[in-house]
Amino acid sequence: MHEDDFDAGAGSLAAFDALLADHPVPAWIYLRATLRIVAVNDAACSAYGYDRATFLTLDLMDLRSPDEGVRLRERLRHQGPDVVHPGPARWRHLRADGSELPVDITANPVSWGGELAVLVLARNLTEEERLLAERRTWDARFEALVAHASGVIALVQDTGVIAYVSPSIRPILGFEPRDRIGTLLPDLIHPDDRAVAAALFADGGGPRRGALRLRTRDGSWLPTDAVVQDLRAEPAVGAFVLNARDASDRLALEQEREKRAVEAERRAARQRALLRLYERPWDDDPNPFAIVLEEALEQLGGTRGSALARTERGTFAFVAAVGYDLARLSRFELPADQVLFGRDWSDGEPNVVVDVPKVVLDLPEAVPAALSAYTLETGIASTLVVPIVLAGRLEAALCIDRLADAPPFADDAGPLARLFARQVEVALARRSAEADVHRHRDALATANQALERQVEQLATLRRIDAAIADQTEPAAVLDVILEQLLLHARVDAAAVLLKNADAGTLGYAATLGLPRHLLHDVALRPGEGLAGRALAAGAPLDVDGRDRLIREHAAGPAAMLGRFEAYTAFPLLAKGRPLGVLEAFYVDGAARTPGHAAFVAAIAGQAAVALDVAQLLERLRTAATSYRDLANFSGAIEDLHDVDALLETGATTLMHEFAMDSAAFFVGRGDALHLERSWGTIPEGILDIASAPVVNASGAVGAAAATRDVVYLPDYGAWPGAVPGLADLGLATMLCLPVSTDEGVDVLALASYQRRNELRSDQLTVARAFVRRLEHALERADYLHEIEATRQDAFRALGIALEYRDYETKGHTDRVVALTHRFAAALELPPERARALQWGAYLHDIGKIAIPDQVLLKPSKLDADEYVLIRTHATIGDDLCRDLRFLPVDTRQLVRSHHERWDGAGYPDGLAGTAIPLAARVFSLIDVYDALTSERPYKEAWSHEAAVAELARGAGSQFDPELTARFLGLLEEGAAPRPDPIQPGPNTSA
Repeated sequence: MHEDDFDAGAGSLAAFDALLADHPVPAWIYLRATLRIVAVNDAACSAYGYDRATFLTLDLMDLRSPDEGVRLRERLRHQGPDVVHPGPARWRHLRADGSELPVDITANPVSWGGELAVLVLARNLTEEERLLAERRTWDARFEALVAHASGVIALVQDTGVIAYVSPSIRPILGFEPRDRIGTLLPDLIHPDDRAVAAALFADGGGPRRGALRLRTRDGSWLPTDAVVQDLRAEPAVGAFVLNARDASDRLALEQEREKRAVEAERRAARQRALLRLYERPWDDDPNPFAIVLEEALEQLGGTRGSALARTERGTFAFVAAVGYDLARLSRFELPADQVLFGRDWSDGEPNVVVDVPKVVLDLPEAVPAALSAYTLETGIASTLVVPIVLAGRLEAALCIDRLADAPPFADDAGPLARLFARQVEVALARRSAEADVHRHRDALATANQALERQVEQLATLRRIDAAIADQTEPAAVLDVILEQLLLHARVDAAAVLLKNADAGTLGYAATLGLPRHLLHDVALRPGEGLAGRALAAGAPLDVDGRDRLIREHAAGPAAMLGRFEAYTAFPLLAKGRPLGVLEAFYVDGAARTPGHAAFVAAIAGQAAVALDVAQLLERLRTAATSYRDLANFSGAIEDLHDVDALLETGATTLMHEFAMDSAAFFVGRGDALHLERSWGTIPEGILDIASAPVVNASGAVGAAAATRDVVYLPDYGAWPGAVPGLADLGLATMLCLPVSTDEGVDVLALASYQRRNELRSDQLTVARAFVRRLEHALERADYLHEIEATRQDAFRALGIALEYRDYETKGHTDRVVALTHRFAAALELPPERARALQWGAYLHDIGKIAIPDQVLLKPSKLDADEYVLIRTHATIGDDLCRDLRFLPVDTRQLVRSHHERWDGAGYPDGLAGTAIPLAARVFSLIDVYDALTSERPYKEAWSHEAAVAELARGAGSQFDPELTARFLGLLEEGAAPRPDPIQPGPNTSA
């Protein structure tokens, strides 16, 4: 527009209206000399908030802020009064309401009534500035994202030139971004990976993934997982986008997994190989060495191998080979003292011989030179020698050989090779056993031929064997033996005397044909009488003649022995161990022929074996009962953590096991032992003496504590250390068991009265085992109590720590925990659930740790947003407890759900009725009661009566109605009102 376009006067206004009245851009005309606005369009009035009349009263400075006014005057001064700068120029104008309006001004000189005027067009820049600010925000966010990206992000042009690279290149590859912009991407890619890169940067398609190695600043190559997307068609990008993430950790993890898989397969292969060898019968294998050697080479990674075995001449010869010429090796023999590189291998331990060529050259002359030469010829560098030792003598060896370029043997090669050698030992042992069996069979065949003349006697022996086969009780076995002896061996009377292991004497255990009552109390000392002499000599003792028998027998009265003319005593020996004596009495001495004596001796041998088995079975039954009781005791105390219960269980079990009348537990305190508790019946006089402190290791109790070993006194009165008066009061037998504790030694004493209690050595072993179990159980109980106390203290510390932050709940934790304990007991909850409920009481508000102080500590009522925020403490607390895996389910449910309501209007999950966990329903009553009766910054404490009434009103809506009734009953039993209570209205707290 030119200045001649407007005429003076009204014509100029008409022209302005005609041109700009409906123009969407704000426009006005001001006089250059006075700066007064003389014309304005509707768009300007709307944008600036003035009506037309007001706008026409303004001058140009009225549309400027003070700072902008200074700037305008300075600009006009430099331009001069007759100059108009056409613009455009950016200004910040003022609206009618005082707010700023960013505009882009274009000014054109015009003529207005003959005066120089300026036509102004003001383009509104508000939206443009908003978009620009938003653009800057997004740019900043983008820069922050790429700066902290886990991978290198780059824009790559068609030419391979890097147009942009993210700052994350600095920590990943070590380059500065500016150093790589404008350079070629292929320079960063490993030459072997460029084909992969070409495929990734192909035209079109979605994201492509591949592995690339990128060069770092120090010249090394970093493995990456690369993703490339073709965004060249996107105007805002116009390039390929590369995202390369460090793959070192992933590759290392994959390599470790692959290594573990290989190792697992290697172990499995070895186990399968050993299992194949273990399950092999070996009976049909002529050479077990070859089979084992092949398996060992495969699993140990040997190149070649050989096996040597002892010959009948005492030398060693090669019996198997893999990778060698066995025919050539079999010509060599090694002397026993030079086998396997001249070392003594009788310890059976495998060993790796390194630098075999040097060792071979240093071997003694006794080793064949041709063998040494052949060893050097094969190129073996090292060998794993696995000796095979039987009965302390080197019998064979496996040699696992490796060449010079092979890796060294693994650390577990020796133990593994020993397992393979064990299979050879098993095979050789089986063959040796089979040879022994064959020899025994031959000997038996010879014996059978010699005994063909005694078929009847053999049949009798078989009948005796069959008769006693089903008998397991010693007395029954003896009765069968004697019965068969009289029926089939032409013996007129017989008896068996058994050795008393404790007393060392011989006493009659069974008789047939003799008056038993006359022999009942006989106890022969070692070497006494005919029976004692036979047992001491370990050989049969024959006596002929009635007079000599009566004179030397030493056990039977003359009236009983006077009818017998001959006698033989056969010692009963089992594996060289004397069990007793079998006595055979003959009315006619002629019946005792040499053949007959051998027959009776055979019966005595059978009797000894049968008696040994019967006694063994009896001992086993007794031991089994004892160990079963021990196992039952171990199981019974497994779940006991109370010391008194543990001691009572242990004491009563031992009293029953060993048929004792009483038990007492003495606790070590300082230098004395004090009676702490007792079980069973203790005579009053003995109890008075036992109640006195035991000092100076006196008595059986003190001896057990001093020696820390079992003290067993079958005859207490005969013990030199007996406490005076106890035996006179009836104490017969004592068993004192030391119980070691962290503080010293306690003693568990068992006693019988008015009767001796004989215990065997195996029973004492069981007693020691009982005590060890009891010690472990007591130690475990102390440990569990300590853990429980530590946990309880930790949970309380958390609750108290929250109280220090949230002063409005001061003392809240201890109060709700105490009330929780009472309520759980009233509900008869199991101990584990009661404990879980208490832990939840400690932790229920742990989520408030994450609530900001301005919300948590706000003294006034929370607004809606703050109320929503503080309600999140339930879920936050659940999240905090999630990683405490030892927490019971009840504890976590209480932390999350203690603000749920019976009617479903609670939080965080809106649970209703019995869908709310029991722990949460129980605790919500306790929590609300304490909140009502406690003073808070925003309220005073309610009275107990008002709080009870409020809980009753909430039954069926906020609280479980049944639990509410139980809780109110508990409160009425023992509630104490808080000081200075008030009577508030309904509860509205969160």
